[in-house]
Amino acid sequence: MRISHFIYILLIMTLFFFSLAYGSVNLSLKKALLDHSTSDFMILTLRAKETLQALLCGGILSVCGGLLQKILKNPIADPFILGISSGGSFSLSLFLIYGYK
Repeated sequence: MRISHFIYILLIMTLFFFSLAYGSVNLSLKKALLDHSTSDFMILTLRAKETLQALLCGGILSVCGGLLQKILKNPIADPFILGISSGGSFSLSLFLIYGYK
């Protein structure tokens, strides 16, 4: 594993813990990680779930983009160039117009 991968993992972990502490109601990072009080509800039920969802969504999107480039053997392949985004937007607009029945 290269040193840049280690730095990226360390950066993601640091940002994960900062996102638990800072939001619409700021908690100190020490209180957010060590203190077991009313902030536990806010951290465990709201911020941790949102942070994990964002982390997983970003990871999945990056893997999909990498697979798209690898399968097509094109380093600049993205959903906008290939028309995947246009097809998704078209299907969403049809869904919004006609609705789900």
